[in-house]
Amino acid sequence: IITMAPSLTETVYFLDSMDLLTAVDNYSDYPEETADLAKITNWDSSIIYEAVVAANPDLILAAEINSMDQIKDLEDLGMTVFYIKNPTTFEELYESVKLVGKVLGKEEKAEELVTDMEARVAAIDMIMADNTEIPVAFYELDASDPTKPWTAGKGTFISMIIEKAGGKNLGDDAEGAWIQIGLETLI
Repeated sequence: IITMAPSLTETVYFLDSMDLLTAVDNYSDYPEETADLAKITNWDSSIIYEAVVAANPDLILAAEINSMDQIKDLEDLGMTVFYIKNPTTFEELYESVKLVGKVLGKEEKAEELVTDMEARVAAIDMIMADNTEIPVAFYELDASDPTKPWTAGKGTFISMIIEKAGGKNLGDDAEGAWIQIGLETLI
């Protein structure tokens, strides 16, 4: 299997299936075992097609971060690609984990993982029930251009997590899901 997003690599890990991975995207750096795997993308997320072919996968797990053009290119190479939409709610996240579990034949492990995740979210909900303070949070995705760092906007999973933790996502005030914010705006 090749994973094309860190979230998918980590899902495979938590489903006790690291032994199935032959390659990962360049941003997958957890768990430590990913350091020993071939990388099939560049830092700009472009695909290194030769590395994909060399990894000889039976299956590629792709996420919404991957463009439809990239997925088509992989399919045109004869690869089997399983596309998973990025979740925007915990319920969608749980379903994604179960779906990957089903694809990997790890349904029971996926159910255990989802049950654990649900319990952790419920614990946070209890802690935050009486919260009256709402801090503004900035989540930096990428600062390749330090004068205009990238952040998550409204409707993203990151924004939802900030809200779940009792905060307000600074990126929610901008238009778009993935945006760059100038330092003046940030300040």
